[in-house]
Formats: sequence, structure tokens, C-alpha cells
Amino acid sequence: ERTSSAGSWEEIYLDDFSGCAPGAGSAHREDDDGGVHLGRHAIFRPVLIMIPLRLGLDNYINPLYVESLLRIFHLPMFAGIAGGRPRASLFFYGAQDDNLLYLDPHYTQNTVNPQQSVATFHTNTIRMLPVREISSSLALCFFCKTQDDTELFLDMAKSMASESNPLFSVADRTPAMLSSTQLADTDWTIPSSSPQRPRPPDFDDIGDDDLAL
Repeated sequence: ERTSSAGSWEEIYLDDFSGCAPGAGSAHREDDDGGVHLGRHAIFRPVLIMIPLRLGLDNYINPLYVESLLRIFHLPMFAGIAGGRPRASLFFYGAQDDNLLYLDPHYTQNTVNPQQSVATFHTNTIRMLPVREISSSLALCFFCKTQDDTELFLDMAKSMASESNPLFSVADRTPAMLSSTQLADTDWTIPSSSPQRPRPPDFDDIGDDDLAL
């Protein structure tokens, strides 16, 4: 299994996605209109897709995105939301009405023997948070186990991107400035001959005649 963030904040690039979702030696194809599509491959490895989003300028989610976010939970390959509320990280795994069900990743317990009951890996307490109280910064998680799952995810992603208040957009190609080749060729070295800031005066070296009242 692999993890991919195919795109940038709030955007999915199909040419980048087609290179990470199918297995080794994969490629994408282009139609006559320049659109990018996944091809069929003999090798496919499951992939976990994470899409980081900022849904609003304030600390809390913009109400315009609430309805679209709740619909995400009905998608078959949806795996949850890594998010939380301001100053608290949570993992949302389900929704009921206008509330999100969550787990607190900060809850810890002693290690257990794998031979013991798996009940120790679950919780009997249902925690809920109104969707309008979650943080505007979050990441949508999707798990595509097969290539059919991947193609279905992309079809649904394109459909969601055409909504009136889409959570993210879908583009055929990665902008040149964000391509892996461009980033690899960029020199991120900080110049060693950076200009020096002027040294503040040393008042011990200033005589009484140099001071003016």
C-alpha cells in the first residue's frame, strides 16, 4: 500500500495521480481533447489518498461547505477526515445528521498481547462534534483497494468538482511550477554571501563630545 497526495491544496492533478495510483511501470493516456485518463495495468497496489483542504478563512469551517462535506461520508472508498477543532486534533470516521463522529488520537493505552481480544482496539464511547464547529483546516482520506476503486474515485471527484461549492477542483495537468522536475531542479540553497546587517553602535566607544542633547 502507498500513500499519495496527488495534487496541491484543494486541487487534484490527473497526470500526477495516474503516476502514483497504478502499480510500477504505469502510465496515463490522453484523448484527442487533451484529457488525461488512467489506463489499465496488470500491476496495481492499493493507495491511500489524502487531500489537504482549507475550507474557509476563519478558524471554523465555512458553512457553505458543510453540505458537500457531509456527502463525502457516503462514498464507498472514503476513509475519514484528519482534522479537528481549533487547537485540538481529531479523526472523523462517520456522520449522523449534522454531527461528526470522531476518535481522539491522543488517547493512549498500554500495549496488548495480539492473542487477546480485539475489543481493546475499539471504544464503547461515541464522541460527536457539530460539523460547524470543526476546524477549517483538514484532510480528506480515501482508500482505493483496486484500480476500479481508483477510477470510480476519479469519476466522483470530477462530479464533486463541478458542484456549486466544491471542496476541491480537478485539473488534467500539474502546473509547471509544481511539477516534480521543476521542484527537483530548483536551487533551495541559501546564499552564503548574504548582506550583513549594520552593527549597532557601541556606546562605550562614544565620547561625551559625540553626544548631543
